[in-house]
Amino acid sequence: MDHYDLKHCTQEDTIEFEILSNLSDEQKPHFKDGEPVRLMSIGDDYAISSLADNTKVVKVKPVNAHYKSIIEGILSRGRVYLTAVINHTRKLLQVSFKQFSEEKNLSYAINVSEEFFASVRRSINLNNVSNPKRDIEEGTLYGAGGYTYAVIGVHARADEDQQFKQFVIAGRDFYIQVTKIEEDLGQEYYVAEKVLKKIKVDDYYFFLAKGQLKYTTDREKIALETKAVMECLSDDTYIKIWDEYGEIERETIMKEARDFRAIRYTSYEQIGRDYRFDISSDNMERFSAFAKKFERGDILAASIMNPFEIQRDNQEFEDYLDKHKNYIANVRLAEDIDPSSGSIIFTVDDQEARKISVAQQGYIFVSIMGDKKRLDRREKARTRIESRQCPMPNLSAVLEGKSVSAANRTKRDYPALSDSVIEEIFTKKGKYHPPTQKQEMAIAMALNTPDIALIQGPPGTGKTTVITAILKRLNEIADPAGGMFGRNLVTAFQHDAVQNAIDRIEILGLPAIKFGHKYNESEDDIIEINAAIQGWINDRLSDLYMCHSDLDSKKYLIDFNKLYVDYLYSANSIDQTLDLLERVRNLVDIRISSELLDELSDEISDLQLMTGRVAETTTNLLVRAIRRLPASEIAFEDNGRFELQRAVYQLRKQHNTEFDAEIKQIQKMLDSGAYDFESLKLIRKNLLIKVLPKQDIFTSPSKKDDIVRLLGKISDYLLNQIEGGKDGEDLVIMQYMQSMEEDPLAVKQAILNYSAVNGATNQQVMRKEIADLKDGEIVFDNVLVDEAARSNPLDLFIPLSVAKDRIILVGDHRQLPHIIDEQIVGKLEDNKESDVKADIEQKIKESMFAQLFTKLKMLEAQDGIKRTITLDKQYRMHPTLGTYIDNNFYRKYNESEHVGNGIEDPMFFAHNLPGIENKACIWYDIPYDGENKGEKAKSKFRRKEAEAIARHLKQMILSEGGRNLNYGIITFYREQVNEINKALADTSIQIMVKDETGHYVINPEYKKNNRDVNEIVKVGTVDAFQGMEFDVVYLSMVRSNDTEVDVSYDSPEVARMLQKKYGFLMYENRLCVAMSRQKKALICVGDSKMLRGAQAVKAVAPLVEYYKLCGEDEYGTIIQ
Repeated sequence: MDHYDLKHCTQEDTIEFEILSNLSDEQKPHFKDGEPVRLMSIGDDYAISSLADNTKVVKVKPVNAHYKSIIEGILSRGRVYLTAVINHTRKLLQVSFKQFSEEKNLSYAINVSEEFFASVRRSINLNNVSNPKRDIEEGTLYGAGGYTYAVIGVHARADEDQQFKQFVIAGRDFYIQVTKIEEDLGQEYYVAEKVLKKIKVDDYYFFLAKGQLKYTTDREKIALETKAVMECLSDDTYIKIWDEYGEIERETIMKEARDFRAIRYTSYEQIGRDYRFDISSDNMERFSAFAKKFERGDILAASIMNPFEIQRDNQEFEDYLDKHKNYIANVRLAEDIDPSSGSIIFTVDDQEARKISVAQQGYIFVSIMGDKKRLDRREKARTRIESRQCPMPNLSAVLEGKSVSAANRTKRDYPALSDSVIEEIFTKKGKYHPPTQKQEMAIAMALNTPDIALIQGPPGTGKTTVITAILKRLNEIADPAGGMFGRNLVTAFQHDAVQNAIDRIEILGLPAIKFGHKYNESEDDIIEINAAIQGWINDRLSDLYMCHSDLDSKKYLIDFNKLYVDYLYSANSIDQTLDLLERVRNLVDIRISSELLDELSDEISDLQLMTGRVAETTTNLLVRAIRRLPASEIAFEDNGRFELQRAVYQLRKQHNTEFDAEIKQIQKMLDSGAYDFESLKLIRKNLLIKVLPKQDIFTSPSKKDDIVRLLGKISDYLLNQIEGGKDGEDLVIMQYMQSMEEDPLAVKQAILNYSAVNGATNQQVMRKEIADLKDGEIVFDNVLVDEAARSNPLDLFIPLSVAKDRIILVGDHRQLPHIIDEQIVGKLEDNKESDVKADIEQKIKESMFAQLFTKLKMLEAQDGIKRTITLDKQYRMHPTLGTYIDNNFYRKYNESEHVGNGIEDPMFFAHNLPGIENKACIWYDIPYDGENKGEKAKSKFRRKEAEAIARHLKQMILSEGGRNLNYGIITFYREQVNEINKALADTSIQIMVKDETGHYVINPEYKKNNRDVNEIVKVGTVDAFQGMEFDVVYLSMVRSNDTEVDVSYDSPEVARMLQKKYGFLMYENRLCVAMSRQKKALICVGDSKMLRGAQAVKAVAPLVEYYKLCGEDEYGTIIQ
């Protein structure tokens, strides 16, 4: 606030002084208008000095006796006043004196809440919509001489004790009403309650407040309280332990890269889609080490430079790689390394291949660039949370289960359901299917949490429905100010999990946008036309064509408008104009008046006299895209990046190598973000030369004007015929459909502007594309993490660190856990005292989701806010299987995690599969025989099981009862996946075949016979199946041996022997996922003798119970 804006002074005078001399070091000190100054007596004269700069001083005297008497009165009576220069000439100073009734020393921190800012936006004009606090400060506080001043008004009739319970601060053109809050525990603070445009001035007594007055946001207040809470905790907090884990992981990665060093390649050549690198003969020993360590799919680095030529410490090594990253290519092993071959086969994309194309020789070494980027993202997120610089400043305290009272003052009370959510999500075919009580509670909890909500979703309990309802409601309650794009983030550990989570999400009819891609996906495809958006476009078009089957008869309207617009936008040759007019006549000859038809025919006749035909025509969409290329910075600011993408898209559609050079130049600018407008001018010129006709350009302005006028008259005539009726509605629909069909990039741009939900993996939340669309700052109102228990906490910190209002974690700690490196855990424990090792192991090995499941319940006991819930009704599977899953994986841990059956009627899951009709629990026994099993690359397989599954599946899939079902085949071992695929591809089975890339895919014949099922058969390890469901699931056990283990006592050796016998079958999390994917039937395939005796009860109790169920329950059976 400026001096001019100070209100409610008792007297204001403007005094004019003559400048007598300069008392400062400056030759000619100059005072700015509005600059605060100090007045001092010097004998009969005065001095004026700047409050901001004590060296700026001038000796002055009032220009007349009247001014002198005013000055003497102010100084002699000890008046409270503020002074500022309002005009400065070479010889004169004009100074404003504002006098106040009194001055009081006040140092208040006034809290301003988000609700207050929302009211401010509605009440006053803001210069900084994104930073309203700055406007409030600049509009009410006045800084001078190191102090902050404000004009305070207290109620004139209030006694001294009551004066400061409520008062107003006088601003530039508004007032802020401030109220004192007194809490039960004696804590007092001030809050800005509301903005007043005017007040009854006579009701207030105003004075000048001087001190350290300031406004503090909720966020700043919460950060201070969080800091105090965290300082009381020990050094072994959850975040700090993971901080140490991250440091050790970084050191381990660097050490591994340095230990392996580099192997030299002497040449490389492209072989089909891959590249063969020939290894130098003097590097064979190190080459063998690489072959033992790395396998197909692993990523290494190739470069023309050797980063190990000189000794470097870890930081120098990282810096070297970062500096030379443009010469280091990431290459993926296309197959396992065979040391005897003397070569390595890599898959290398074009962009990476360019980095090593300058020379045939170079070096291969461990790639750390991807690791470095991954670790840096983790570190930055962790630092933001620890230092309370993230949008949710109390996050570090919440993660430790500590309450921050300032964060809980804003109470939310949103209802779980709205009419639109009931209609769109819980109503199917006109019938309302209400959510369960726990589902409704989960939605309400997510909406009303002040920070984190945790939803445990056991298999089949409808977590996807709950997620969709939550996102829909969050969009409904959002403040519309600030735009819609990317209010909500949906994230998960893996790409497939993100895609699964957002596939069903549509907010306001628009799809969620997923950012990022897997290593082997095309970056160009994702930049230009996102597959999800293209799918959404196709779905919309399909629905419209189905609902408006009669539109074909009116398609001439769209076709005419397209010809009309093409003519307006393009430079047409005479031949092209003639061709266009003839097409117009063919379209409209029976639909326009005879007068217009005659006029059109006359124009055609005139042109026929002027021309001969030319063979080449141009694509008008392409011409328009080229003409719109931005050739200046100003043009670029008007959606320039989008126009560049549109041009690349249209050029690629031509499949013409003549455009390759220009496409590469434009794509390089898009990738780098560096735009050369001179080059773009030349590109535009060259492209136009290539696409425009080489002769007979139609240069007669008058003739072209005549044709434009004629086409306009035809357009008006056609529109007049249809406007106002159903044909008018059809025209709008057809134009909408045409825009989706012909310009998907424009559709994508529109969706990006209005899509409320973004999707990305934990790591790719920080992608540049997201930052660009959010004006550089990646912050989301709400962050929803699906399959949260699977996310490594270090990765999970990344999306959590960008959440402002709510974090919603959806997952299940009874299913697959996050992945940790046991060697790093060992190193971490080595640095600790023995009494804290158990605590550290628990904090590292247990997922953050599981940790928070306990801590948030403790937090609820502190502040009374509910933050955790377990969905308690499953609708996926047969009730016998549902009860089995509950008893063996949930209820036994805590009654609060009990999961009942939403559908109790077994006949709902009836099936007619031959040999197992209507059975839900099946054991397919493959006895131990000591053969047809093995181990490869530390992964086990059992061929006998794979062949049995293939034969049985073929029988099921060809049966009448099984032809329209889908099947999942799950195992715990990657090599068993390969064995099953081979068995399914055997000539006697042929359910699978190999495609041209060598991958197994479903036989097209089966796809044709089972046309109602999207994915008939899916084979994979349990890690890939979480979140999926199938009608029938086969679970391949693989483990089969005759080892006996004495479990009559406990010891590390007994545990080791059990682990050797049963392996992954001992991991309950994995069993829970593997045995809960089916709807109708679960077929466990394996050696039943493995489940006998005390050793089995101790090691694999859930499987023992399942085998018992198969033998005893009416819906169970054992087959061989």
